[in-house]
Amino acid sequence: MRNLLIGLKILFMMCLAFPAHAQKAYDVFTYKAMISGTIARLELADGYLLASKVTLHSRSGDKIYAPTANEPNAAGELKFDLVKGTGHYKDDKGSWLLLKGLKPEGNSNKISAVFWNRKMQKAIVFREVN
Repeated sequence: MRNLLIGLKILFMMCLAFPAHAQKAYDVFTYKAMISGTIARLELADGYLLASKVTLHSRSGDKIYAPTANEPNAAGELKFDLVKGTGHYKDDKGSWLLLKGLKPEGNSNKISAVFWNRKMQKAIVFREVN
């Protein structure tokens, strides 16, 4: 019985020492923009858009937006809804961001978008970060 326990411990330790590594099936392109003095960062996952996200970072807190669909509509638009807010934005709901002009053939250097924060609508442009 003791040998069995020692064998199980060794097997367990070996499993911890060699974790499995999975490859991503998509590339992530990073874009930045400014929205009323707040830094907006778009991480666009090419090949799996549901892994994309938009983060608005300010001194008051962060807002994280996630896409509502796995591909853009026929007009090349992809909507992002607020999924998480921190700090001052913890209970903030109802704002969204709409990316426009997404092309199926790949990413571009800039992406136009519309931002709505329940008070105003603002046009912004995300520029690719190298």
